[in-house]
Parts: sequence; structure tokens; C-alpha cells
Amino acid sequence: MEMENKTWVEAIKGLLCIDIKTIRNIPYPAAEGKGEFILPEKNDTNKHIIAYLIQSRGINKDVIYDFISKNKLYENKHKSCVFVGYDTESEAKYASVRSTNIEGESFRGDVKKSDKIYPFCYEGTSKTLCVFEAPIDLMSYLSLAKWHGIKHFNHHLISLGGVADKALDYYLQQHKDIERIVFCLDNDEAGHFACQQINEKYHERYKMLRHSPIGKDFNEDLIAVKRK
Repeated sequence: MEMENKTWVEAIKGLLCIDIKTIRNIPYPAAEGKGEFILPEKNDTNKHIIAYLIQSRGINKDVIYDFISKNKLYENKHKSCVFVGYDTESEAKYASVRSTNIEGESFRGDVKKSDKIYPFCYEGTSKTLCVFEAPIDLMSYLSLAKWHGIKHFNHHLISLGGVADKALDYYLQQHKDIERIVFCLDNDEAGHFACQQINEKYHERYKMLRHSPIGKDFNEDLIAVKRK
């Protein structure tokens, strides 16, 4: 549905390779009505998400404080991380939530009525755009750069909030000077497939590169490096 703009029924038909008549009685979710996007209420502190991102995720504290200062990251009333994407008018249009639980069940998902074309991002000054699946992967990449002594990282970075290219397409429209796209998606089947799909769509206009993590994703790589 995300990659090929298919309806729920069309997607099921394609996945199961069966005639549409045989699945007519399967219930599927109705389209949600229009509504207002509202950011989760802020907590009066960010200490829980800062502790989680540093201690459990290995994120560099300067990276964390930079995103907090730009209102792209904050803590909600449930002590969870909220990652925010903005439009060109600096109005919040997208947010994803990640719980800070290190034991038991954890939660992650998009805030209702989020528009995924507006990515959580790090705006650079170069002509290179690095593309990630999740905000923590993006922050891990910046942390790895600092770990390896790169003081001035000037590439653009965006998180797709998955593997669909809606946010990528929008960001490229807003940054016409970008010439190279670096895939930093997860080192798994879904990540590899998404790289192939996106490469087919954009390779005629941009130089396409792949920077694959050693582990599943760059947060896993960051934790492994710091443990060593």
C-alpha cells in the first residue's frame, strides 16, 4: 500500500495471488476521516528521553541537545521520545513516538493524522542526502561521525518513518541542489528491497550510493562500537 499506492484489497489480492471475488467478505479498515494533527503534550522535562537515548541507545549527547533545541525532539507526558517533522512554514506536520522502556513491552508508532511526507530531518549544506528508516538510526549515524572524529558533518539526513519514499520525494523537491542520495536503510530484506525500488525511481536524476550498516541498523553498529 505504501510503495505502490494500492488499496487494502488490491494489496491482499496481489500478496495472496487469488481472485478478488474470494476475499470480498474479509473485513478491512475503513479510511479514517479528516482530522487535526496534534502533537502529544510535552512533559515538563526531557531527562527521561535524554537518559534513554544516551544510556540505552548510545546517542551522543550533543546530537540529542541539538535536536531538542530545534524542537524536533522532546519528551511527552508518558516519558516517551517524540520525533517531529515540519513543513516549509515550520509547522509541525508529522511525529513518531518511541517509548523509553528497556524492560517489558515497548511502544513505537506515528501520531494520528501525521503526514509522512514531512520527515524528521537534519538539514545540511552539502549536495548529499543520507536516507534512514528511523530517527534513532539517523541520530546514531551522526553519533558515529562524532565518534570517529568528524567535527563538521554537513550532509542532509532524513528519516522515512519506514521504507516508503514519500518523505524523500518531498525533501528533494525542497532541496534542488542535492545531487547524491546515500541509502542508509536497514541491513535486512526489507531495507535491501526498498533500496532497489528507490534506486529504480531516482537513479537517472541522482548519483545513488549505499552505506549499509554492519549489523541490522546503525544504532546496532553504534552500540557495538561503544562496547568495544
